[in-house]
Parts: sequence; C-alpha cells; structure tokens
Amino acid sequence: MGAALHIGFRNGVIHRDVKPSNILLTADGTAKLLDLGLARLHDDPDSETEWGEQETAQMTQAGVQLGTTRYMAPEQAADGHSADVRSDIYGLVCTLYHLLAGHPPFDADNPVKILMMHAQDPVPPIPGVDERLMTIIEKGLAKKPADRFQTPGDLVDRLRDWLTIRELQQEVEALRQAHQAATSDLQERLRQRIESLEVSSEERDALLNAIV
Repeated sequence: MGAALHIGFRNGVIHRDVKPSNILLTADGTAKLLDLGLARLHDDPDSETEWGEQETAQMTQAGVQLGTTRYMAPEQAADGHSADVRSDIYGLVCTLYHLLAGHPPFDADNPVKILMMHAQDPVPPIPGVDERLMTIIEKGLAKKPADRFQTPGDLVDRLRDWLTIRELQQEVEALRQAHQAATSDLQERLRQRIESLEVSSEERDALLNAIV
C-alpha cells in the first residue's frame, strides 16, 4: 500500500480516504488501493470533480468533512483541502495499527470524540508489538504532519528496514538454537565415552567437568 501511495504521490494525487475497506487483497496476495472518490490533485484544490461524483464535489465546496473519522489525520479533520500525502500516510498507518491490534488506534461512539482523540491522545501501545515497529507507528501517527514520514517511500523504507532486522534476528536465534543443540549432542556423546573409560573417579570427574 505504501508503494501505491508513493506512485500517487509522484503523480500529485492525494487519496484522502485510506482505510481497510478501500484495500483489496487479490488471490496472489497483492494489495490494491481502491476508491478515488475523495481524491484530488495536490496542486489543484478544486480538482475533486475530476476524480469523484458531482455530489463529492458539492460536499467539498460546502466545507463538509471528507474522509473516515477512524483513519483521518487531524489536519484533514480540520480542513479537507489541507490534506496532503502525509495525511494519506496517517491513514495508512492507522490501517496498519488496525491490522496489528484488531481495532483502530482511536475509537469511540461519537465521531467528534474520535477526531479529538486523533488530535490530542497519545498512540496506545499494541501488546506484543516490538519497540522498533511501535516507534514507526508512532511516527506515522504524529499529530503534526511535519513530524511524520514525509513521503510514502520513507515509510516503506523504514518498514523494510524493520522487517530485515526482524528476519536477521530470527536467523541469528535459529543459528544459536542449532548451535546449542549441536553442542548438547556433542557433550552427551563425550559424556558417554568418558563414562565408559576405566579410570579413577577423580579423573572421570575432571573430564566431565571439562566438557560442561
């Protein structure tokens, strides 16, 4: 999804409604970003009519809030025209949070309260999510756009770095466990050979201690 947003960003398109229901997962596991009904061109605040239905354009011109509150950046809630690619990044990281936690980062029965939570509340930690990934999520959900990742590509790069580190850690742990298992097996074979020797108990104990 980050790659899709980056392509849009390079072409000047702001989606403004990134959320789980606008992501389609194909049979081969490819994620596709859907619904440009609220999208606009970055350099043309009045370009909604080029992307959506007439009703969407009328809503925008009337100042009606555009987007989905559970995934909406604070600046987009204040003014839909001010949304830029960093608002889309916010929505994408909200979606990532939902994927990991099973619920959006901020939720309530009242939409206004949800928007206030987006603007004021710290990002709730996700149990079981490691510190590095949580740091990426917190940066993506920063209240001020200037404090977030500045392009979708920046976010993708950080996530790829995190994934690489995680894979390396798993490989190191697998190697450690394999080494430990091999060492234990060798120690057991040496113990059996030492136990079979016809030597004094003192010599046997000395040899056994040497292999521990």
